[in-house]
Amino acid sequence: MAQLALRPHAVEFADIVLGDEKVALSTEDLTINPGAKLDGATLKDSITPDQANYMIIAVRRHGGSLEIMPPLSTQVSSGDVLIAFGTRDQLRQLESYTAAPSG
Repeated sequence: MAQLALRPHAVEFADIVLGDEKVALSTEDLTINPGAKLDGATLKDSITPDQANYMIIAVRRHGGSLEIMPPLSTQVSSGDVLIAFGTRDQLRQLESYTAAPSG
């Protein structure tokens, strides 16, 4: 109750995200595979042509360190894990940028 009184908008947001089946927001771990579009690129390169509105909230480096709220200038490479927040469709778009090239 104290959180509701102090942060009513944040509590409302959390209630919607965690409980509203129509919104369908989730968090995903996406590992960058060798040769993927983002292998050696910056997070700015993860912005899809239609400007998908997911958020990359952290990067877990292949060596283990965690970078929270990384700027778009952050360079990533294979083995790094993106922790992203968005709708399932948005996260599928981002996943295509972390997948190994086909063929």
